[in-house]
Amino acid sequence: SELAAALLQTRRRRIGPFRVASEIDAPGRLKELAALARAGFAQDIARRALATPRAEAEEILIRARVDS
Repeated sequence: SELAAALLQTRRRRIGPFRVASEIDAPGRLKELAALARAGFAQDIARRALATPRAEAEEILIRARVDS
């Protein structure tokens, strides 16, 4: 799915749910959103991926791997 692909990108880039720092400011959020936009993801998918809790993101990625 598109969300799983976006989450995979967040894991590669260590952003969103896979960010090392727990807090991020508004300019940092925009940079993460821009990184996903440059990777070709629609804004709604990018926002969903960035807002997904880490445990849920990992679960989605595991399910996507099993389904493929």
